[in-house]
Amino acid sequence: MILDKTTGNLIIDENHIIKARMSIQEIKNSNIKDLLTEESKKKLEYAHHHISLKTIVVDGIDIDVDILTLNDRIIEIQFAVDAASRKCNFNQAYGEFGQSLEKHKVFMRKMLDVQYIDEDVDFQGGYAQLRSEIRSPSVRIRVSYLYKVNNTI
Repeated sequence: MILDKTTGNLIIDENHIIKARMSIQEIKNSNIKDLLTEESKKKLEYAHHHISLKTIVVDGIDIDVDILTLNDRIIEIQFAVDAASRKCNFNQAYGEFGQSLEKHKVFMRKMLDVQYIDEDVDFQGGYAQLRSEIRSPSVRIRVSYLYKVNNTI
């Protein structure tokens, strides 16, 4: 799985590409629909603003992918890496926070093809960021697309 920084497209594999700011109708007409959870397939019919993919395995690690839409377009894709992250996000495993944070960093560097992660990693039409909070605890990677007005950024 890699984010093409020149287009903003998320390339899951050679057959599945989530295009930057893809519309709900485009998702319905693409093979991305095959990767949606059953619940999300139903939500798609009602143009729901939050849909999820089935867990994707990347380099032996489970990745949960959530897609957020606004005005019929993808505005954000969120990633949670492996079971440790899910435990952290449900306040069950403070002790696994550091491990989860490191796994997210490794995945993010690979996905974005960067050596280091500062605050945000910019790409054409948006940015990616690692969000973590020890008090919750939670760790997530967010890919955000800039809002377009009249087809300009």
